[in-house]
Amino acid sequence: MTYSINTETASTKELVAFYNAHAHNIGKKTVVKFTDRATAQLRVRMMVEDLNYAPVEAEVTNDVFGFETHGLTRCPHCDIHLNNGVGYHNQEVNGKTIKHAKFEFECLACGEEFGPAIPAKPVKVPTDGAWSETRDNMKTSLKLDRTIVAYEGDELQGTWSNAYRMWKDNPEWMTSGQQDRLTAKLYAAAKLGDKIKVEINGRSFELVNV
Repeated sequence: MTYSINTETASTKELVAFYNAHAHNIGKKTVVKFTDRATAQLRVRMMVEDLNYAPVEAEVTNDVFGFETHGLTRCPHCDIHLNNGVGYHNQEVNGKTIKHAKFEFECLACGEEFGPAIPAKPVKVPTDGAWSETRDNMKTSLKLDRTIVAYEGDELQGTWSNAYRMWKDNPEWMTSGQQDRLTAKLYAAAKLGDKIKVEINGRSFELVNV
């Protein structure tokens, strides 16, 4: 299903009605009114893009890593859809094996781990056998550096620890759907060792350390 509304010709009342009719589909609250017409048009345009992006997420997911088996389709920490980038325990990236500290999966947007716990690894003690114990595998995770910068023309707009934090600080720069796609493009390229620049709404974004 494709959602659309002409924000230029629709009345402010119609924009409010459209927004409230579909707010629950993308986890938004309904509104009584917008601050002004320009705000109403912007918010509705952003909503339309998010609504039309949601079906793509559902098709692509396909439960590749078994997330839906565990009742997961979005990151439990930052709420980004999981088809936009997930690392998993013992995954090989550029010849290196990634080890997680506690959980099987890692959201590439916020860097938090989630999912089934990694089983504790038994420790062999080469002594007289008087004691034995298990402990968590505390090897340092080999993770992508998610530090991101934004430019408007040649002017640096700021530096953030990851794309999600950048978007939370500047939600007017792009829709949540655009932020999801930005995350997917940057991290997919970084996993291959490629540093790319992605342009959205007149600004460009890139990971610092790739």
